[in-house]
Amino acid sequence: MRRVAANIELGVRTGAARPVDPYRAAKFMWGAWSGVIALNLRPDRLRLDDDELRAVLEQGQRLIAEGIASMALRLPDGSLRPEFDGIPPELEGDRFEQSSSAKTTRVDDEEGASQ
Repeated sequence: MRRVAANIELGVRTGAARPVDPYRAAKFMWGAWSGVIALNLRPDRLRLDDDELRAVLEQGQRLIAEGIASMALRLPDGSLRPEFDGIPPELEGDRFEQSSSAKTTRVDDEEGASQ
């Protein structure tokens, strides 16, 4: 979680992100992502299949990007510039398929437990 907070802090310092408390924002993101991923593991009607999990995580990514992005990353109409609106290539394709089919999540090494 410290890495997430450090990235948010860097974004705030460079003007890419709105001024937020990086540790609280990281805790929220960690909790939200963990909760959505946990829905994929449920045995009941709240369970998200792999396609829906992917769609919900993509929507979450857009919500967070839209919410935290400073005006420097926006077009005159307020929308995000295209290069900041989307899923990073390293999160596309096989990596998602492998992690969701294994039905496991990875804790951000030992840092996640200490935050």
